[in-house]
Amino acid sequence: MNLQVLIIIRKPYKLWNEEITVEERIRQMEEEEEKDQIETRIIETRTQFHNFITSSLKDTIERDWYFQDEILKLIYENYFELFKENIKKTLLLNKIEQKSKPKSSLNKKDNIIGLRCILKITRQNMELVAKFLDVEGVYIRHTSNPLPINFEVSDTQFNLSMRISNKIDTSYILSIPDISVIKYYKSIFEDLWNEGLDARIKIRDMRSNLNAGEGFTELIENPYKTQQLLIHHIQKATKEILIILPSINAFFRYRKIGIFSILEKKLLNININNNISNEEENSNKLLVKILTPTNNKLEKCITNIYNRIKKINKKKENIEFRRVESLSEINTACIIIDKKDLLVIELKDDSKNNFLDAIGSSIYSNTPTTVFSYISIFDTLWTQTELYESIRIANDELQSTTEELRESLQILANVNQELTITNEILNKHDRMQKEFINVAAHELRTPTQSIIGYCEMIDAFPENTLKYLEPVKRNAEKLYRLTEDILDVSRIESGTLKLEKSKFDLREIIVNLIEDLTAKMKKEENIIKSNKENIDKKTNIQLIYPELSAQPLFVYADKNRIQQVLSNLLNNALKFTDDGVITINTEKFVETINNNANNEEKEFVSIKIKDTGKGIDPEVLPRLFEKFATKSDKGTGLGLYISKNIIDAHGGRIWGQDNNKYGKNGAEFGFTLPLHNIKFKNP
Repeated sequence: MNLQVLIIIRKPYKLWNEEITVEERIRQMEEEEEKDQIETRIIETRTQFHNFITSSLKDTIERDWYFQDEILKLIYENYFELFKENIKKTLLLNKIEQKSKPKSSLNKKDNIIGLRCILKITRQNMELVAKFLDVEGVYIRHTSNPLPINFEVSDTQFNLSMRISNKIDTSYILSIPDISVIKYYKSIFEDLWNEGLDARIKIRDMRSNLNAGEGFTELIENPYKTQQLLIHHIQKATKEILIILPSINAFFRYRKIGIFSILEKKLLNININNNISNEEENSNKLLVKILTPTNNKLEKCITNIYNRIKKINKKKENIEFRRVESLSEINTACIIIDKKDLLVIELKDDSKNNFLDAIGSSIYSNTPTTVFSYISIFDTLWTQTELYESIRIANDELQSTTEELRESLQILANVNQELTITNEILNKHDRMQKEFINVAAHELRTPTQSIIGYCEMIDAFPENTLKYLEPVKRNAEKLYRLTEDILDVSRIESGTLKLEKSKFDLREIIVNLIEDLTAKMKKEENIIKSNKENIDKKTNIQLIYPELSAQPLFVYADKNRIQQVLSNLLNNALKFTDDGVITINTEKFVETINNNANNEEKEFVSIKIKDTGKGIDPEVLPRLFEKFATKSDKGTGLGLYISKNIIDAHGGRIWGQDNNKYGKNGAEFGFTLPLHNIKFKNP
């Protein structure tokens, strides 16, 4: 602290009487310094929090909020009338101030604002947000990735509270009057506001999706919200609850948050209320099925649950636990409610005892196709437990037999091994069958209905047969391609994909494909001009192959399969390119492969296909070569998966990249193949 000492030479007594003491000056300077410090308000009781909120809402100032929806809910339930009155007074004062200002000094913000708020809008809070939007002077925008803080900033004050993982932390609030801090957070808010989406647009889109009646799927990253959603749906269940638990610890975590207590109360309450008649009991009975790994401790817990329920319901048939092997490779819990609602919860750390610490993100869905696919998985696992249980009982009985039954035990062990192998084969078959059903449900319906529709048109208008045959043929070809893709996936996953290798010139396939695709585009152009039919328009695209006059590129490979890969990549390029150029480049290169004894040099050829289209969706890029990796409504997402397996089987590699992030347009796909001539080089 700097102190200034005044030395008096002339008229010392008069000046001495007019000045203040050093102690008084120090006290004044300390008070001034305290005014500039950050003020920390400790909120420990509901009364203190109430006083803080009401005091804040009495200030008739323009303000900006960056909040979680829990704070809006708190204000709506307890202080909404005070909030509306505050906004009304703020707008009135703004209008009075505007009238007193010259028109030249007015800016955009002077015209409208009472409150601006930024938060993440979800289906759970959108109606709450809509109520705030009904208040004049309130403007809200949506952010997809909220910051881990809550803050309020005005021209004179900045209030800050931190967020924790599962709720708002109101244990302390920082009130900071420092102008530099206020300017800094105002700048942050303006950037976030400019990046946000108008809440009315967001809510309108979400409501339209709900009104469509097709359901929705939502990713939930907040463990606390996942827990609330889980408890809510267990409580509202009326007919059936299906649960798959991935581990033994998961059972005890679910018991700790009260899931099994809720189930017992619901089952006992339903049984008591339904004792009027057997017919009414059977029609209203809640059925609970649970699949879980078990040990002795868990078995005792299950027995206790059975015994408590059995006191009321002698049959005990409305709840059943079945043992499954640990699902460590899956690491998710699955809860299905009344065949309508699905909740899939990621297991992040099974060593944690607390439910919120153990789980990661979760997925909620009420889309019928998604829910029923998981029901199918559950039914398959449920049926398999019968086989596992019978084998376990048989083994227990065999272990108690005498030495005279050793030979029979060996025979049964062999049978058990055969059953296990058979079960694995059946599991693989079931997975393939489910994937086929899912693809068929999405992709086969549209072309099949189109073919039926055009056939009916031919019957009704035979004079237009030629006109209707073209779309019938096009949809039939689409069905054929889809069927071939599904069969290829089945061959790949069962290990029965065979390659018929021969020596051929790779350029020949490329040239033939270019000619075929060019002819196809011209044919489509003619159809558009003659019939004005609404089909894909790809007539403004050029296919270029600069190395057409180069030397032959002989490879030893399956000609049809390589043609299939090239066709997939070129068709993808055409699908996502409305106007521009598709370039095919080929290049030879040598790659050295290190062996134990020798360094082997192999000559390869790379084939690259570049387009100037839309590029690759960022969400699809990480899983580009996986099954069903697509966001397009014109494909199954199987083509690249099949292409990768074909190239891998030939000893090559395949890749894809989005050129948009490099400042260019479109995407690039490529793959390599070993050339027919192979050279060896000793070290």
